[in-house]
Amino acid sequence: MNNFTLSGLYKIVILVGFGFVLHSCNEFKSSDYTTYFGGEIINPKSEWVLLYKDNQLIDSIPLDEKNRFFVKYDSLAQGLYAFHHEPEFQYVYFDKNDSLMLRLNTHDFDESLVFCGRGEEKNNFLIEMYLLNKKDKAQMNQTFDLSVEEFLQVADSSYQQALAFYEKEKNKLEWSADFELYAKAAADFHYYSKRESYPIAHPKRNPQDSLFSVSDEYYDFRNDIALNNEKLAHFVPYVRYLTSRIDNLTYTKNSELTKDAEALKKLTFLDSLIENPFLKSRIANHIVFFYLVNENNLSDDNKILEKYHQITTDSISKARIERLAESIKNMASGNKLPEISLTDNQNRTVSSNELFNSKTVVFFWSKKSEQHCFSIHKKVNALAQQYTNIKFVAINLDEDFPERREFLSKNGLQTPQVKQYQIADSKELYSKWTTPRFSQTLIVDQDGIIINAFANIFETDFEKNL
Repeated sequence: MNNFTLSGLYKIVILVGFGFVLHSCNEFKSSDYTTYFGGEIINPKSEWVLLYKDNQLIDSIPLDEKNRFFVKYDSLAQGLYAFHHEPEFQYVYFDKNDSLMLRLNTHDFDESLVFCGRGEEKNNFLIEMYLLNKKDKAQMNQTFDLSVEEFLQVADSSYQQALAFYEKEKNKLEWSADFELYAKAAADFHYYSKRESYPIAHPKRNPQDSLFSVSDEYYDFRNDIALNNEKLAHFVPYVRYLTSRIDNLTYTKNSELTKDAEALKKLTFLDSLIENPFLKSRIANHIVFFYLVNENNLSDDNKILEKYHQITTDSISKARIERLAESIKNMASGNKLPEISLTDNQNRTVSSNELFNSKTVVFFWSKKSEQHCFSIHKKVNALAQQYTNIKFVAINLDEDFPERREFLSKNGLQTPQVKQYQIADSKELYSKWTTPRFSQTLIVDQDGIIINAFANIFETDFEKNL
């Protein structure tokens, strides 16, 4: 199959898999005024598909007994929407009278997603551009070790590849001016984000390169980028770029800042650069979220949270940040580790409180990050051999991964010294244990009292915790 286009055979196989779609797509073409949206979710993780426009919930669509959904709208405004099937989401674009059906498998959400019906070409373009950028992102870190000239050569080459795909589809589909905004942004902003990330990542990864610098001309690409595009404020590639740009501005001007001072400086830059309230709130939420998940000693009069509340107008995000901040306070050393539910290897639900009858190290892994999975298991398995008086507990973060034991065994990662569990409810875990980082390791005593909830098992001095 071509890297950039769905083959005709592949689409036929998918559509035959749910024949009602073929019938429906043909019917849709006779409609002049209404819009239809439907599809099939294989291995669903919830009973709903949620449709959002500009961060506002438009509709909650139930799945039927065959895991299909279908809805008719008498009128639906042209533009970019997002459909959510928790915990995943993707974009869907509707022109007037578009009638779209989709099919996806939650085990491979983005890679399996395909659209059919009136408007399918635009939406299949968006998902294929997303996958192209996702593949490039997976290879991005190694390019940060290159010299400026070598980095630009590699980055520009992949960007030209994306632009060639964009131009080909634009000429073929002759899409609307409104869709063009998102199509071009999908091609551009992944590249722009790499350009902003490189001047930070290179010196961090190569501290011996003391002569490293980029010229003023390096940032010429910024000249044509609007900082307050309201329509793009809800489009992740644009928001991610602006976040990277603020990170870069903060880093280049204040490379020796403390963690608190750096976060405060980012919020100050954000407040001066961005005027759009939603966009400002969204980026502020990102800055403060990553500050909090790397913070393990949060005071009640925290200046970062104070600044965040001053510049943020999104009440929902504010509430989430407050819950996260409160959970971090609850994870302070000396507190009792909050109870959560887990699933053992016999698929029985157990309380986390049952795990602690000796000093215990708890770590996390996911099949979605196999390299981390291999690295952390090898590290822990070695520690378990050395520290036989300490209990080691692994928690798999994949809610739907029944083959986890076979996966570990096949890759030589399963050992009797490390007890394996799986989360029962990711929302409960993240709200009570604040573990969005794989490297976060919990250390508790025999009574479940927290010794260190924010240890990093890959740090050279980790063993001082043991």
